[in-house]
Amino acid sequence: MPAEVVPVNFPVPGESSIASYNYTDIANGLGYSSYYPNGIWDGSAVVYLLMSQTLHSQAGVRDFASTNSQDLDLSPFNTPKTLMGTAYFQFSAKTSSGASVITATIKKVSGASVTSISSAIASSSISTSEAWKILKIPLTKTNFKIGDILRLTLAADAGTVHCYVGVDPTNTASTITNTQSVLSIPSRISL
Repeated sequence: MPAEVVPVNFPVPGESSIASYNYTDIANGLGYSSYYPNGIWDGSAVVYLLMSQTLHSQAGVRDFASTNSQDLDLSPFNTPKTLMGTAYFQFSAKTSSGASVITATIKKVSGASVTSISSAIASSSISTSEAWKILKIPLTKTNFKIGDILRLTLAADAGTVHCYVGVDPTNTASTITNTQSVLSIPSRISL
């Protein structure tokens, strides 16, 4: 007599997720996120901000001749984060004539309160020859709650000189050749 076939129920596998981490990030307990300065048209003017995407900019450069400082805000955090370690700001710049210096400060915006979480770090001299600059910016360990905003404040001592800093993540043609600037921010990895 042949064996009776018993139906076999195979369980439907559930959804799974894969988390990938850089080993060095895990060993250091920090992960870096990249944010790109950008100039976006809001319907009436160009607004400067930080974005995690490399979208085309309405303004290829930020000209520091008329206004000598600029706040660039990231969208509010939707999860708590702890920023700590050393941030890096890479940008390309040149002047129309003479020399200038760009200073970068990283801040936390929590409601109406604005707190610097770094010292103001100045670049080496910027001249009429376009050059890459990288600023090493030590951060004070700072907790960000949901709704807090990360701000990069750039300032120039340009005076009447035009100092051009790239703010186009897609690096398209502009007053300067290289317009893609990037801010690399370290945050604690919670595993």
